[in-house]
Amino acid sequence: MTSSLSRRAALIASAAGIGVTVAACSGGSKDEKPGEAGEVIGTMKDFKDDAFVAKTKGGADVVVVREGEKVQAFSATCPHSGCIVRKKDGALDCPCHGSLFNASTGAVERGPAKEGLAAISVKVDGENITLA
Repeated sequence: MTSSLSRRAALIASAAGIGVTVAACSGGSKDEKPGEAGEVIGTMKDFKDDAFVAKTKGGADVVVVREGEKVQAFSATCPHSGCIVRKKDGALDCPCHGSLFNASTGAVERGPAKEGLAAISVKVDGENITLA
């Protein structure tokens, strides 16, 4: 009986256009690795005071935040839902369930996420932003 309810719920969600959101919330693979030191994940020219998401060779999504010449990076994967965060109104926002993270520290500002975004070490090497 449970499996038929699950199929029914999936069909209703799919018919309502929610299927894409459900797939996006499935989270990343536990096999994703942040990458190796020296790996270029972007350039300073990629953006002005803003943020962008890059995928490392190891498969991890990294959100890079630039404020002037200061560059920081965090895991772009929301620890609550597995969705990819984006910069919105000066913070990092999870579009799936509304968690909000501080763009300077990765700390949770609004749940439902209970943990912040993991910091990822990066450095500026000329015009390149590399994993440190």
